[in-house]
Amino acid sequence: MYSESIMSNATVQKGKALEQWWLQQVKQVYPEAENIAKSKKRKSDVSFGNWITECKNTKNFSFKDAAEQVKRDSLGYRKESILWHPHATPMEKSVVIMNCLDFIELLKGERREMNDLEKIPKYLLRKARQALKDVEKYLGN
Repeated sequence: MYSESIMSNATVQKGKALEQWWLQQVKQVYPEAENIAKSKKRKSDVSFGNWITECKNTKNFSFKDAAEQVKRDSLGYRKESILWHPHATPMEKSVVIMNCLDFIELLKGERREMNDLEKIPKYLLRKARQALKDVEKYLGN
């Protein structure tokens, strides 16, 4: 019994480590992101923008359980995602699972950004590239 409590504590610590890592990643885009796992109302882990993420750091991943949990916590109006960290891999190899239509919306947004970049005159891009080279050269000395 003693080993079971140690194992469950280790499991909890692994989960918290993944939540913290994910929160740090998301805060690069959404500084207001927060860990909501401590909330008594919700069990999902990270909230940002219109998204809610359930983090799973387990060897045996149950998609159905994670999907039910994040669906319940999304309250029917937030976009749902699941972050699964496969056993014995770096955190960076974690997998995000989301609704395919939400993924298409992300792609559309990315495409709009690329189209906007294509509208920038080429001479401005050359000047920006040269300025970056000058900064790198300055910092390197």
